[in-house]
Amino acid sequence: MNNNKKITTEELAKAVKTVREYEALKKQTEKIIEDNKEILKQFMDGEQLEKYVGDDFKLSYKDATRETLSKDVVKSLLSEEDFLKAVKISSYKALRIN
Repeated sequence: MNNNKKITTEELAKAVKTVREYEALKKQTEKIIEDNKEILKQFMDGEQLEKYVGDDFKLSYKDATRETLSKDVVKSLLSEEDFLKAVKISSYKALRIN
């Protein structure tokens, strides 16, 4: 998306302000979502339910597991060459606004 359009200092400041406002709104929205998910979890726990069917929704709340690997342990078990075969490295530009 490199259109080489010159941007004024005012436009740049406006874009930063807009990003900050929407980031704040995003944070508030995520908090509301998490708070309401907690209400749903408490309901499911309190009623000792794994599934619940409402008029226009279905809830399921079950134990789940996730398998992870310790990078340091894997690195110690593999040669550098084998480790590099197993690792996926992504490069990208990161925009930070402070």
